[in-house]
Amino acid sequence: MKKFLPVKFWSIIIFILISVTASGQYFKGGLMVGITGSQMDGDNLDGFNKFGLSGGVFATRELNYLWGIQAELKFIMKGAAKPATNFDPTIYKMTLFYYELPVLVTLKAAQKVKFESGLAFGYLTRANLNNEAGMQNVTSQFSNTDVSVLAGVYFILNEKLSTNLKYSYSIKRVSNFIGNMTIWGTYGQYNNVLDLSLYYFIK
Repeated sequence: MKKFLPVKFWSIIIFILISVTASGQYFKGGLMVGITGSQMDGDNLDGFNKFGLSGGVFATRELNYLWGIQAELKFIMKGAAKPATNFDPTIYKMTLFYYELPVLVTLKAAQKVKFESGLAFGYLTRANLNNEAGMQNVTSQFSNTDVSVLAGVYFILNEKLSTNLKYSYSIKRVSNFIGNMTIWGTYGQYNNVLDLSLYYFIK
């Protein structure tokens, strides 16, 4: 059975923060925290109805006036949900817990606006299914890894704070379920996520 790795995860985060602080002439970095809205394409459900949390650390470097690079290490919740209604009182909530490493290229579009794109490499620590049968651990039914393509936009509030909206979509199937056809023209289930975060610069 897979287990959460909080000690190792936070040890890595502390190491990154110390490294960024010590290399301040090259990198800027800090902490981020956010909320996610998710769905899983291929599961016959619609809408970003699964809400979750994200958070971690980031390090960024400007290559020139326009271009930069950024790496993040974060915990993020993905999945899918169907809210109960008067017409269909059944509930369904799939929660996927990932540790994720996004690697990004940034482009300055205006004085306080930046665009970003790149890839994110995720490791699944646990998958929970909550339905009429109660809470179940279904980790074995999902792939250990997730690779996603990312696109996002930053709004710089001041020298310490920025807001960021990311959109990500899995490149490969994340579950053993066949599912229905997706945008890749294949049958399977893929994470489809919006992540709204606040970034705090320490350096």
